[in-house]
Amino acid sequence: MTCEYDFTLEYYFTLTKACYNCPFNETDCQRPHCIAADGTPRGLIVANRMLPGPAIHVCKNDIVKVNILNRLDSAEGVTIHWHGLHQKGYQHMDGVPMVTQCPIPVETSFQYSFPAANLGTYFWHSHTGVQRADGLFGAFVVREPNDFHLYDYDLPEHTVVVFDWMIELAINRFANHHHAGGDNKPASMLINGIFC
Repeated sequence: MTCEYDFTLEYYFTLTKACYNCPFNETDCQRPHCIAADGTPRGLIVANRMLPGPAIHVCKNDIVKVNILNRLDSAEGVTIHWHGLHQKGYQHMDGVPMVTQCPIPVETSFQYSFPAANLGTYFWHSHTGVQRADGLFGAFVVREPNDFHLYDYDLPEHTVVVFDWMIELAINRFANHHHAGGDNKPASMLINGIFC
């Protein structure tokens, strides 16, 4: 099969107006485009206004096509790396900036296209600067096409993504740590984008 995904990348913010009364009303935290994270207001970088970004679930040997639209409001390019996936014969789809591809410029698009060659649970993430640390990542699962006997229910929402999270943009933390001796440790851990 060919499995196609569309990712719109943009700067966003936690606890926006889309969250209504989140975190004080827990059901509001489940609203579309509401990103509560750890409850700290901060900027982030997202795909489709989701944290983590959209999960990719495919079967082995499916052709994966991911259309990236870079809407980051700066001169910042972006690349996406498919962590753990073999790219034999598709090295130009590996997403390492200035090694296997040039970054995707702002207000342009790029299509990644490659076969899901190896089984397993992986993740995709930005490979440019500190964008991954600011939220540009998601799950990538490659299943055996005919293996339906693992669980009674093998659903995408059963995928768990654990991620370390800072209370400020990663570039601020990096500069403080590198030049002023500040702390570079995460403030919390997020499970599927929510503080637990």
